[in-house]
Amino acid sequence: MPPACIPVWIEVNERGEANAFALNTSLAIGSGPSVHAALERLRQDLIGTRRWLAAHGVSDGHPVDLPMRVVETVTTRADPLRGGTRAFFAWDAQMPSDDDIDRIERVMHCSRADLLSLVSPASDETLDVRLAPKMRTLREMVKHIAARELSCATCLFDDPLAAPPIHEFGPDLLRRLRNVRLYFQEQGLNRIRRMDSAQRVRQFHVGGDWWSARRALRHAAQHEIHHLKQAYRMLQRIRRLPEPVRRAAVA
Repeated sequence: MPPACIPVWIEVNERGEANAFALNTSLAIGSGPSVHAALERLRQDLIGTRRWLAAHGVSDGHPVDLPMRVVETVTTRADPLRGGTRAFFAWDAQMPSDDDIDRIERVMHCSRADLLSLVSPASDETLDVRLAPKMRTLREMVKHIAARELSCATCLFDDPLAAPPIHEFGPDLLRRLRNVRLYFQEQGLNRIRRMDSAQRVRQFHVGGDWWSARRALRHAAQHEIHHLKQAYRMLQRIRRLPEPVRRAAVA
């Protein structure tokens, strides 16, 4: 029987700012100053994410034109308008299947390929342009992506001290991306594949938040996709800057 609606999970902070997730459908996210705005942006992102996946040969047969139905709302201290999320949903407590892991791996392969296609040819000047005083440069954003991916792989460790520091993955930007991805492949994806069902549903309290294998996988993928979209927009803005302005904006 075809689905009658798109289940949606909501994360909202005390100011009413919200993230909306369609966790059964795709890795799309909608963020906004209200739940209503977040839902509207989620609809747009569902369509855009589906097109992006299709361009990489990853099919998503879920309908995106159905009514949305909120199935869970959690309150956190996240800052959705700055890309922040701290939500742990009942969905995250469920066991990730092998198919779930395989799909996350395919999607992350797509996002990493696109990210590398953007930053590999970029000059040092482009990577270090700061478009606004408190805004990350592209170089800082890519380092942030690598650091968060490492934390998603290691947040399920029994011994947090066993996690390697990010500097061990090399100072070079592209090499760090490659090395962290190899680590995530083994200590994240493959490690979860080797877990039994009881281990796959264990929950860990790390950094003030609850984590599970399923949340770690979805967060790693969603986080890179979120910043990939930012990187596209940043490069467009940087390329439109007059040369003297661009050089003056180098951090």
